[in-house]
Amino acid sequence: MTIVAIQKQIFSGLSEDDFPVLKIVADSRLSNGKGEGFLTDIAPKIFSIEMRSVNAAGHITHFAPYGFAFAGSTLAAALTHSTAQFLLNSLFSNENYLPPSVEDVSAVYLDVAKKHIEQLSAPFSAMIYGYDVGSNVFRAYALNSATKPSFELRKTEIDLDAAFFRIGSGSEYFDTIFAEMGGGDVDCSSVIEQMIRRKVHRSVGGFIQMAIVDRSGFHHVPVIESIDDSALSAVKFMGADVDTIFRPRGFKFGTMAMTLGVKALDNERLIHTNQ
Repeated sequence: MTIVAIQKQIFSGLSEDDFPVLKIVADSRLSNGKGEGFLTDIAPKIFSIEMRSVNAAGHITHFAPYGFAFAGSTLAAALTHSTAQFLLNSLFSNENYLPPSVEDVSAVYLDVAKKHIEQLSAPFSAMIYGYDVGSNVFRAYALNSATKPSFELRKTEIDLDAAFFRIGSGSEYFDTIFAEMGGGDVDCSSVIEQMIRRKVHRSVGGFIQMAIVDRSGFHHVPVIESIDDSALSAVKFMGADVDTIFRPRGFKFGTMAMTLGVKALDNERLIHTNQ
C-alpha cells in the first residue's frame, strides 16, 4: 500500500506576482506486497524525467524536466522509468527545438510500462506531469492498471482543476482524512502527514517526500522539519538530515526546502538551503 497525490496550487510571497505550481507528495514506505509488513521506510516514489535531443550537427538541447511518480510494483515501475529515461535522453531531431509534450511523454511511459508489466505480471499505477511549453499550461496524465476482464493499462488526463488526484491503495484513507480536515483547499502534504502520524495502515508510513513543478520544470523539495517541537529545524530528504550526508566539494544539496502544509510561501517557509 502506498499513497501519492498531486495538487495544483498558487504560491505567493517570493515575488510580486502569484504563480501556479504542481505539488506532488508521497509517503516513503515500501511494503512487501503481502500486507504483512514492509521492506524499507526510505523508498523514493517521485522522480524527475530528464530529456535531451541532438541534431545532425551534434548540438545537444536539454529540456526542462517533467516528473514521474508511481504506486504499486516497485520493480516494474523502476524498470519502466529507467527504460523510458534511456529513450527520452536519446532523442534526435533536426526540426523540433521544443520539448516533447507531456502527453507524448506519457504515451512513451504507457508503451514501456505495458512491456514490463506483462513480463513481470506486476502492475503499478503512475502519474506523468509537467509544464507543457507548447500549450503553455500544466498537464498531467495517469497510468492505471485494470485486470478484468483482461489486463489493460490505460492512460487518462488528470483534471488539475480538481481538489487533488491520488493513486495507490491508500487512496480511501486519503479521501477520509481529506474530508475530516475540511476538504476544499486542504494541502495534500498535510493529509499524507496525518496518514503517516496516525499509522492508518502498516504499509503506509516512513516519511514525506515532495516535489514541485513550476514553469522552469521539476524540482525535488527537501522538507523542513522541527526538532523535538522546538524552534530548531532540520532540512530532510526521505527522513535523512541532509547535513549528515557527504557533499561534493564546492556544492550544497537543494535549491529550496519547504515545510508541510504550506500553500502561500514566504522566505521562512520556502528557503534557499544552506546545507
